[in-house]
Amino acid sequence: VVRMAESGEAEWQLEQDEELTVLESIFGDDFMRCPNGDSSSHEQLDCKTEQLNTIQMLVHVNLTGKKVTIEAWMPVDEEDRIQGLEDMTETVTCHDHAAQAQTFLSGATIGQPTFRRSDSGHRNLATVAVEHLPPLLLECTLPVSYPASTPPLFTLSCSWLGSSQLSSLCKELDHLWEASLCQPVIFSWVDWLQNNAASHLSLTDMIILAPYHSHGSEYRRDPRAIPECYDIEATLMSLLRYDFEQCEAAFCCSRHVCGVCLDEQLGSEFFRVGGCQHPVCFICMQDYCRLFVQEGSVLRLKCPDPKCDCPLPPDAIRSVLGDEEYERWERLVFQKSLDVMEDVEYCPRCQMPVIREDLETNHALCAHCFYSFCIECRESWHMDACLSDEQRLAEKLKTANTKGKQKAPQLGEEERRQLHEEYLSLVTLKTAARKCPGCKTQIQKIEGCNKMTCSICHVYFCYLCGHQIKGYDHFNSSSCSLFTMATPIQFRVPERQRPEAAIRLEQELRRDPTARQRVRSCPRCRQRNLKESGNNHIKCWSCKTNFCYACMKTIEGTVSTHFGGKSTCPQHSAD
Repeated sequence: VVRMAESGEAEWQLEQDEELTVLESIFGDDFMRCPNGDSSSHEQLDCKTEQLNTIQMLVHVNLTGKKVTIEAWMPVDEEDRIQGLEDMTETVTCHDHAAQAQTFLSGATIGQPTFRRSDSGHRNLATVAVEHLPPLLLECTLPVSYPASTPPLFTLSCSWLGSSQLSSLCKELDHLWEASLCQPVIFSWVDWLQNNAASHLSLTDMIILAPYHSHGSEYRRDPRAIPECYDIEATLMSLLRYDFEQCEAAFCCSRHVCGVCLDEQLGSEFFRVGGCQHPVCFICMQDYCRLFVQEGSVLRLKCPDPKCDCPLPPDAIRSVLGDEEYERWERLVFQKSLDVMEDVEYCPRCQMPVIREDLETNHALCAHCFYSFCIECRESWHMDACLSDEQRLAEKLKTANTKGKQKAPQLGEEERRQLHEEYLSLVTLKTAARKCPGCKTQIQKIEGCNKMTCSICHVYFCYLCGHQIKGYDHFNSSSCSLFTMATPIQFRVPERQRPEAAIRLEQELRRDPTARQRVRSCPRCRQRNLKESGNNHIKCWSCKTNFCYACMKTIEGTVSTHFGGKSTCPQHSAD
């Protein structure tokens, strides 16, 4: 009898080892062997567990739809964590209440929960849609007599299922064991949980996430069912992180088309904007950011998609730019932020930002170099009226050109030339440009309508009157017209310098009117040429063609072949 029992145990152990080997080859990383004695299911055994096989299986439940909505029940005592929810009667996004719900969004960039008050008013509801759910944990301990007569001892744990739901799944696993007729059943358990658990629990549209003790049904809980939702906030965050990681992994393994260069690449070569998730390849995103940083238009850095206005977050820009480029981006953003502030000026001496203490006066005092200056003319502080830019430069030019005064600064020719050019530039800007009412930047219109957009502070203003506007209503309610007929540009063709031979010909004809008899037109270009000193060989001053004054034929080759050959034309004759 002892030998028969030992032989049966050896066969059962061999069958268990074969089953575990097959499960490990099928499920890979989702299959784990536990050390002997380290299992929660051992509590169900009264015998020694040193020689028992214990495994853990991660079971990924296949959802019936593409997405499932998770509704988290927030107890009333957590109202202090989400201020202001007691007055809300409709769903609002966490972007609108980021300060109240920042604990839910730290670390999550894809799921955006929405919050609302329950109909009963006893709790707050947080709702979010996810595509992936964390796997169930199935832990099994195989008794000595498995699979001959005893089923595996197991526990089933999950963070997003309640105790009653897990208990229902445990009963279904018992039914599968009874139907297996003492055959290996672990694979059938895992397969049923993957493909039938969601439909069995009717998890088609929504999953209720609540602490397991809030169901009020602890006395009916199967001891093998272990719900793990102890903290709603931590559980919701873990679900969001898991969904984000799985979506990222699926995106990296598939191929996508870049919306900029239209190349198809793996998702691992792409960069996705945090808010809108539009994919752009790393090379295009890097060139895109570098272009705006080099041009200085850092406030216009947004999603490359032409229909999207989602701004690029700083961490996204940091990931594609080098250290020097990112430092330039930070410096430009800081500078442009200061430029649009009405109470911030720059010291003309040390170029440091200065905060104006009194906005009613033009006085400013630099805290870095202690320079007191006027914010209008950028000169030292004065009580009288400021000179215009043209007047100041005119005074400098007048002083620079003053002679005989020892107190006058003596400027070189190059410095006087630069002052003169600066004066002309200011005159041009005053006549052909307008100042932005927001940042005071000089803007010149090249073409188009009179509604202008400042590229620095993005303020809309009228080019005719210089007032800040919001839309096109300004052109309907004022004397300013949307379009202005431009004055036609008159192009003056520069006068070509006349050849010296033509000038000499006209002078000779004015001096001697009878010389017209010695004028012949070139047979090639028809320019007039004058016979000089009785020489019948004439070389056209325009096209450099040699021709005979007597027969008016062009001379090819050397001149002597025409006058000394078969031709009867003499080279010299009287006029």
